[in-house]
Amino acid sequence: MALQLDSKYVGRWTKPHHVEVGWRESMNFAASVGDNNPFYFDDTREEGIIAPPMLATALTWPIYVNRHEYWGMDAWPEEVYQRQVHFSEAIIMHRPLRPGDRLTIKGQIFAVLPQRGGTLSIVRFETEDADGAPVFTEYGGAFYRGVRCADEGRSDGEIYTPPVVPQANGPVWEDTIHIDPLTAHVYDGCTGLSFPIHTSKMFAQSVGLPEPILQGTATLAIALRELINREADANPSRLKQLSCTFRGMVSPGVDIELRLLARAPANPGTHLFYEALNGQGKKAIADGYVLLA
Repeated sequence: MALQLDSKYVGRWTKPHHVEVGWRESMNFAASVGDNNPFYFDDTREEGIIAPPMLATALTWPIYVNRHEYWGMDAWPEEVYQRQVHFSEAIIMHRPLRPGDRLTIKGQIFAVLPQRGGTLSIVRFETEDADGAPVFTEYGGAFYRGVRCADEGRSDGEIYTPPVVPQANGPVWEDTIHIDPLTAHVYDGCTGLSFPIHTSKMFAQSVGLPEPILQGTATLAIALRELINREADANPSRLKQLSCTFRGMVSPGVDIELRLLARAPANPGTHLFYEALNGQGKKAIADGYVLLA
């Protein structure tokens, strides 16, 4: 029988997940992608330190890992779950994450949609602080290769989409970034975002890859490091939204090319549109978008 996903699960919420943001986890996340921004490390600052925006993905990861506990045994059968590839990521920052924040996170199966060659699912995470104020909203998209959508699919609301890229005559700027051969291992160990396709050659070869590949969220965090440093005066608290789709694989030990495709005024703030190319010159990150305050 062919593997399939059913959109009847759309709308299902998890039980609450409670977590406190720690200074060590915050600093380790920044260190894992070589981001030595003082906002993340200088705890002598009068305002204290803040956490990298991408720490949000590490805070919600335990819900994915323990999906049966949070969503129920029937939501994602193991044989279906093993077919997933991280397809898209979007985070809305209502305010910066700070060490000491006591957060409550709830996840919702937001969409299950048929796609060519498989099925796309989108999970939404809503995060509140101890006072009930929103901190971040995350939309994580996963593509299930060879898994058929059992029906026409549906979503529980309007799917997040970034603004359209304005026409531009070539990149505003581009930069070559070297990915150290150990980056995937350091990122795995410092963030807790652990999956063997990124660190085990044996596992990578068992799923048809010659070598482990870099985590998509690591590539995204490295791109954001450069965009914040170059376009936001190195002030990560200015980041309000980010999104992208993951297209090509990045191998540790190669150079990637980050391109700022366009910069446009927002009301208020600035829209940034970018992409990242892997070692073969193919898009690793496409549809990259950042909103700065």
